Amino acid sequence: MVSSNYHIELNPSDVGTRDCFVIQAVLKEMAQSQQIDSNSQRSYKVVVLHETDRLTKQAQQALRRTMEKYAATCRLILCCSSSSQVMSPIRSRCLHVRVGAPTVEEIANVLLGICKKENLRMPEALAVKIAESSERNLRRAILTAETCRVQEYPFREDQKVTLPDWQLYIRSLAQKILTQQSPQRLLEVRTGFYELITHCIPTTVIIK
Repeated sequence: MVSSNYHIELNPSDVGTRDCFVIQAVLKEMAQSQQIDSNSQRSYKVVVLHETDRLTKQAQQALRRTMEKYAATCRLILCCSSSSQVMSPIRSRCLHVRVGAPTVEEIANVLLGICKKENLRMPEALAVKIAESSERNLRRAILTAETCRVQEYPFREDQKVTLPDWQLYIRSLAQKILTQQSPQRLLEVRTGFYELITHCIPTTVIIK
């Protein structure tokens, strides 16, 4: 969670089924509290909610009530990957702004910029390779770059990019499905799916 005197940024879906309590408690406290510096008093505060589409139905209903009750004191910025997973009463109260996924070149430039700030030297070819393996996901690209830094430094242009364990596990499950279609293999794959879900891998990522 990131916060200041004027805003708060959080991801309620991280707490699972208790996200409803986070919505009710945090937003209510944010809307009712006053800034310390009265000279720079603003008429509203900003709340940024990430992964709104992963909120439970109860949490989305609580969010809708909060939006109605504290509309005068709060401005909400809702970030999501799939707007269809957000209930229509919330969507109707929002201004929709679509932001495309970053290109491979943009992700590579971000990685090079991070390495420069951290006093690290990364070959441009390696940055492009990491960006391509991330499937245009900036967060995944940064985590992959950190993994490469731990495995080997100084960086090399031909350095191997290691995929996350969960991604390799999903690929192995897909390979099992292709090699054999039987009731026994179905049980094995189902067990693998449960294993991924218990490690907080979203079902949308698994199926994708």
